[in-house]
Amino acid sequence: MNDLVVKEVNFLGVDLLAVKNVESGKIYAGINAILKDMGFDERQIEYRRNKWLSDKSLSKGVQKFSYPSENRGMQESYCIDIKKLPLALAKLEITPKMEKELPELSDKIETYQDACADVLAEAFLPTKEPVKKLTNEQIMRIQLGMMDEQGERIDGVEQRVDLLENTMTVDYEQQQRLKELAKTVVINAVGGKKARAYTYQYPQRDENDKPPKIYGMVISRLWHDYQDYFEVNSYRNTPKIKYEEALKCINAWQPPTNMQLDIGKINRGEI
Repeated sequence: MNDLVVKEVNFLGVDLLAVKNVESGKIYAGINAILKDMGFDERQIEYRRNKWLSDKSLSKGVQKFSYPSENRGMQESYCIDIKKLPLALAKLEITPKMEKELPELSDKIETYQDACADVLAEAFLPTKEPVKKLTNEQIMRIQLGMMDEQGERIDGVEQRVDLLENTMTVDYEQQQRLKELAKTVVINAVGGKKARAYTYQYPQRDENDKPPKIYGMVISRLWHDYQDYFEVNSYRNTPKIKYEEALKCINAWQPPTNMQLDIGKINRGEI
C-alpha cells in the first residue's frame, strides 16, 4: 500500500475518501461516500456505481483500492478518478421534475458537480503561503491594463470598467450564499423542518400521477419570482452589481396567499 496516500477530506461537512496513487499521480474519490451524502440509499448506490462501471468512458477511471484503516483494519472501496468525477456527476441529470419534487437532492448534486473534484485535488497540493486576495475591481483593472506592476491606476478607461462591472455575474461563493439563503427562507415559510409541510407530498390522483411536494413548489415559486424580478434565467446569472439587492429580495420574499393558505392547512392536518 506504499504507493497509495489515503485521506479523509471534508466537503460540505462530510468526510469523503480521497486516494492518491503516488506512481501515477492520479487522485481518486470514494464513490460510496459521495452518493450516500447526496441521499441515495444502499440499493441506489450500488445501481449508480454499477452504471459507472459499465459506462465505456467512466469505467476507465474507476478502480477498487485496498487500504489500511486505523480503526477498521483493511478496507476496500470503489473510487473514481477526480478527472472523471464531473462527467460521472453530470450523468446524474437534474431534471425540472427533480428540481420541483426533490429540491435538496438537486442542490446537492449541483454543488458536487461544481466543486467536489477541486476540493479533493487541493487536499494533495503543497501548502502555500496565503496570497493577498485582490478585489474584483483590481482584477478587472489588471486584466484591462489599467494598473501597472505596482498596482497604480492608469487613467483613461473608466467607461470600460463600468461596462464590465455591469455585465459581471455573481461568483461561485455568492451563488452558494443566494442558494442557501433561499433554502432557509423557504424552510421558514413552510414552518420549519419539523413542520408537516416540510415533507408533505400531495395525494396521488391515479397510478400515473407523481404529485409534487409543497416544499418543492414553494422554492420553485421563489426562484420564479426572483428570475422575473431580476430578468435572469437563473440566480447564477444575477449581475454582481445587484448582489446585495438580491440578498434583500430573497430575504423579504413570501409565498403568495394561496400557497400560504395551503401550508397552513397542511400543518394543521386539514389536507
